[in-house]
Amino acid sequence: MKNKNIKLLIFGSLFKDTIVSTFKDFKKSIVDQSVFNSKIRNTYGGIFNILSEKIKKEEWNLFSDTRNKIKNKKIFFNFRSIPQAIILENFFKNRLSFVKKGEVKKYKKISVGKNQIFLGLYLESLPIKIEENTGVVIFDYNSSGDILDKKIFKNNFSKINFLLGSTNELKWVKKFKNFNPKLIIIEHSPKEVIIKKPFAKKKIFLKIKNQYFMKSSQKTIGLGDMFALFFARNLASNLTLEENVKNIQKRIYNYIKAL
Repeated sequence: MKNKNIKLLIFGSLFKDTIVSTFKDFKKSIVDQSVFNSKIRNTYGGIFNILSEKIKKEEWNLFSDTRNKIKNKKIFFNFRSIPQAIILENFFKNRLSFVKKGEVKKYKKISVGKNQIFLGLYLESLPIKIEENTGVVIFDYNSSGDILDKKIFKNNFSKINFLLGSTNELKWVKKFKNFNPKLIIIEHSPKEVIIKKPFAKKKIFLKIKNQYFMKSSQKTIGLGDMFALFFARNLASNLTLEENVKNIQKRIYNYIKAL
């Protein structure tokens, strides 16, 4: 694909999030307390996490329900109810999320053409059906609840070139070998990225340590979405997979430092 001809298509579901920041200065045993001082905010998640990164030359498509509307030229009300999440942002050293599955009303049929790169957020909760892929399909997986029709999920899975997800969250892929034997998966964590060809004899293709790893960083929400967006953009710029990942690691580091 020639760079000047590549068009990036971004499709994502809107989530309704309640974010609880707590346990930051936690000193007592959790058994001794039932109430904690916290910051609680209601916002949107999913594709909304990276909506501020939108640029004109890209086509962005949002999916929501009629009760949750935001300003966007391409918004489809394909949900009866969008997924909802309660996120404990600083649960000791980790983040903990509780997700209520959304309910799909209908599926939008799309085709990914030559010189097009499609990015879908997320594989398990995006109400579309990819009928044909003659370009490149990238999906991010977020463990947010499998709400798609099983046949449509398998169909979409069979069209994927690259599947992205957090480390240890893509083990389920091995059950779907017959649907996409040439799949490449990208497992990412703050410390490293592992690129795998899960159905090849040599499964691990590449390991890339993060030289910009920040041990004390508390920012976690939206970084996976940002990783996926930058991965798609770098692919459109014809970077190698190693160059692509190293570029992302540096950009996320700079983003966190600027907060």
